[in-house]
Amino acid sequence: MTQDPFVPDGTPPQNVELEMAVLGAVMLEPRWAYPVAAGIIQHHDFYLDGHALMFRIFGELYVRGIMPDAASVIDELRSRNQLDEAGGSGVVLGMLNSVPTAANIEYHCMKVLDKSIRRLVMLHCQHGIRGAIDAQTSIQATVTGLQNMLTRAVERDRRGESINPLQHHAAEEYARLSELYDAGGIDTASGVTTGFEWLNETMGGFQAGDLVIWAARPNCGKTRILLYSLASAGMSGTPVGFISLDMSQRRLLSYLIPTAANLAGVQITGQDIYRPALWGAPEKVLLRRACEAADPAGNFWLVLNPKSNSLYAIESYIREMAVSNGAKVIAIDQAQNIAGWAEGGKDRSQYAIIVNGLHQMARAYGCAIVLVHQIQRAGADAPTLANLKDTGCVEEFSDSVVILHDRQRALIDAYGGFVRDGLNLRKPKDSDNNQSIVRNVDLVRSVRIGLEKNRNRETRREYCMFDFARGIQP
Repeated sequence: MTQDPFVPDGTPPQNVELEMAVLGAVMLEPRWAYPVAAGIIQHHDFYLDGHALMFRIFGELYVRGIMPDAASVIDELRSRNQLDEAGGSGVVLGMLNSVPTAANIEYHCMKVLDKSIRRLVMLHCQHGIRGAIDAQTSIQATVTGLQNMLTRAVERDRRGESINPLQHHAAEEYARLSELYDAGGIDTASGVTTGFEWLNETMGGFQAGDLVIWAARPNCGKTRILLYSLASAGMSGTPVGFISLDMSQRRLLSYLIPTAANLAGVQITGQDIYRPALWGAPEKVLLRRACEAADPAGNFWLVLNPKSNSLYAIESYIREMAVSNGAKVIAIDQAQNIAGWAEGGKDRSQYAIIVNGLHQMARAYGCAIVLVHQIQRAGADAPTLANLKDTGCVEEFSDSVVILHDRQRALIDAYGGFVRDGLNLRKPKDSDNNQSIVRNVDLVRSVRIGLEKNRNRETRREYCMFDFARGIQP
């Protein structure tokens, strides 16, 4: 027989002695030891079938109100004609006599669980290799299966971690808030700055573990304004990330370079970057200064149009940005392009899987995740949460929802132009002469930013002037 490369000595990961210690401890002190053990391991975590059988019987007896001590377990095994499968009464009593106390049962159970997970990982890796060799099995299916298995394995291994009394968490929170207060940040954002002072005050900035939905109609500047928010955080020293599922590199950089550079005092517009026919020596110097000023500290991490837009691929980017690069805020542009979103249709469960999955990633990796989502809606009125629901975005799983409204752009898209009526804008009427109808947007114009959902806190709407040429607040 060929030697298994995963198991050099032919024996998978296991520790029979520890399994016997766990079973003996339960029979020694069944009233409290079994609930402890059952909260960590299951019967299939045991390597030997006889041990798995005994642990399953422990549970059945416990549910029936019978404490699984040695006598009741032997009697149950004998009544089922399964005593020999467990090794006989001598083996069962030997387990009981092998442990003087049940005090270490939690430690022993964690060791048994570790061996069980290692066996599971080994088994699935073997299947994965066989699947990769098999021409009938797609690589995507093989990799997806391994990712699902490894995710479950990691989650099982986290059992029992981070269980602390309130006193512990309160002390940690005091230290965090005290540090913020000493730094002068307690009055504004306790999270990462959004670039808008009123938004920092209302939602506390971008908070670690939060999922924020950032939505607007097409062409209303939602990505441009969010890039300003991210650049504000990046220039203040906070690492951030941006995953583009739609925008070309050229277009994104024409937005991002001027925005970040202007925060450093370099004046250049996105339109200027790609107009080399207008450049002279001074313009080239200005462009070089802008590119150098865009991200001098290397705090802005980008993923541009990845080959795979599956949730697993996106998680790998989020993990790399958050864990390896320390990103505190990660935005995903054009969230509706995530694989599976379009298949949702009227079945909102598909959207729920995606949005809830991203929310769990925010919590797992300790960062804020911002979904840039497009609202399809005719007319020029400001979109609402109801319009967001109609496009499939499940805002129930989010902590905050920000909806932007650019009235100039909306009027032009809906009616071909707008008329200035004092400080107000309105749609054209038949009585308006052609000269009074404005058909182009202003480079610097007012945008309504609405915090439409703010979990357990106030909502708020503000009108802000924004310079779309440079991507900054004027």
